[in-house]
Amino acid sequence: MKLLSAVAALLLSNAALAQDCGNASAVYKASLQRVASPNSVTALRKAGSISLISVMKVPSDGGPAPWELLEASGDQMCVVAKGTDAVLLSDARNTHGSNRYGMPGSGHPRCATGMIESSGLPASADVRFWANRELGDSLVFGLGDGNNVSYTVLTSTDNTGPWIVLKQTGNETCYYDRGDASVIKLNAVAP
Repeated sequence: MKLLSAVAALLLSNAALAQDCGNASAVYKASLQRVASPNSVTALRKAGSISLISVMKVPSDGGPAPWELLEASGDQMCVVAKGTDAVLLSDARNTHGSNRYGMPGSGHPRCATGMIESSGLPASADVRFWANRELGDSLVFGLGDGNNVSYTVLTSTDNTGPWIVLKQTGNETCYYDRGDASVIKLNAVAP
């Protein structure tokens, strides 16, 4: 019965997210209103266009930190994920995992599952460490939804450089997307 309840809750959650699409400026404005201030908005660009936007409440000591991940396509935008657990993670660019990962076409696996035998690390750490080494000095945010799905957003610290987003579902961690430019804005207000 617990499994059935969990599946029903997940389906309802996904249905609610699927309905949260529309005009990009309206979806962005609604997201800013839901998350409120103080916030941090990270616009992630790929080939000159905004691909993803991370909107998160600035984490405070012990309090919930709501977040939303928005995906843009032309003048449309959708909330693809949301949760209440946004945390700043440590930069791990000098940590040594054993494998290489990448997007399709890179020649490297996109995902890893379970424990990585060669490094002795869980897949989530091995993939994150590789992504962090790829970017170098990075800001790293963990975004959890409380339903066994989370995202890790890695951006260069210069507020202009490349970015990588990882998605963790259960014990599988995958490259979700990557791009060439990121801009972080603190305390954004709705247009």
